[in-house]
Amino acid sequence: MVDVEQEACNEMSGEAISQWIRIWINYVQQKKGNNIKPIVYTGCCCAAKFDSQLITDLLNENRLWIARYRYTDHTNYLSNPCRDVCSFDASKWAFWQWTNQTHIDGIPYQYVDEDILNGDMNKLNTILISPTTNPTVTTTTTTSITTTSTTTPTTTTSSSTSTVSPTTTVCTCPPTGYCPCSSTSSTTSTSTTTSTTRATTTTVTTSSTTTRQTTTTSSATTTTTPLVTVARELPSNAQPSSTFPVSIAVDFDDIFYGCGMVEYYPSGWVISDLSDEGFLKSNPNRIEWIFFAGNALQDQTVTYNITVPANASGNYAFTGIVMLSSSANSTIIGDNSINISPGCYLEGDNPPCDQITISEILDLIINWSQGSATISDVLALIVTWAK
Repeated sequence: MVDVEQEACNEMSGEAISQWIRIWINYVQQKKGNNIKPIVYTGCCCAAKFDSQLITDLLNENRLWIARYRYTDHTNYLSNPCRDVCSFDASKWAFWQWTNQTHIDGIPYQYVDEDILNGDMNKLNTILISPTTNPTVTTTTTTSITTTSTTTPTTTTSSSTSTVSPTTTVCTCPPTGYCPCSSTSSTTSTSTTTSTTRATTTTVTTSSTTTRQTTTTSSATTTTTPLVTVARELPSNAQPSSTFPVSIAVDFDDIFYGCGMVEYYPSGWVISDLSDEGFLKSNPNRIEWIFFAGNALQDQTVTYNITVPANASGNYAFTGIVMLSSSANSTIIGDNSINISPGCYLEGDNPPCDQITISEILDLIINWSQGSATISDVLALIVTWAK
């Protein structure tokens, strides 16, 4: 779950905050699987800024957790917690944090938050556990409450071709503490009709139909044009126990408000001087960055230093990917390997060490012409060869 606070929405455009949320969702699904449906927790006015496709997905997939405090009259807002705020329709809310001033036995604080689930345990399980088949679930709920002192709402659930048969209720109460639904008692039989008797003077008429179809498709390989170009630079040779810099240039070919990048480096090597608030991760060893901004991202270069283990020898690989909000990934190109040779100190000085050949000098000149070596490297190698 991601917590999108109002302060962030105040500072970013609706397009920017929506794209950032998609980046986060894509990042989670990259790590945990595409069947994971992350939840977004936010307030009414912030949700009203999300683009229409994002908010439709969140509402239809039971992924919107609304925060709006109604301390004394929350039961009047169960049909839409945001009905009179920012013109936002939250009638399909999954969770509602209706107060931050309740008390729960066993929690040693004066006040705690309390939330309502829009459904029962069957509904909760459909949110927590994504089905692996292709079910079609159709639920029709009709509630009629007259203005007399006693009303009898009737809920009718149609049959379904799926093995999922949710029983829809207004809300679920916690096992202890204050229950926002305490004025309502319900009984459920094995038939498709439930009856509830409740004393009320409120006139409420609601009717909703929800149709959700989940489709699982087989994976396929597609070719996409990279929307961002990312290139790595590192030396072609180094010696054990040495430390050298690595740089990664990120060039955006389109307008983006955020992206994620993962750099994988050899096991046992040590990272230092990591720029741009990168995070070190393990199993496997990697560096992760997330870039986002209120305005479109600008081209940038991230850097870090890496120290070679004393017992390293041979060729070592560096790999990485960039994840975009469009769910398209780009591979980090450029230098992707380095040769570790004990006792070889100069660029192009391959084993046998300190026996520089004309072929090594010519190879380094070619590298210089292609931009992967400097003229200083070439001259230093020639001077060493001439001694």
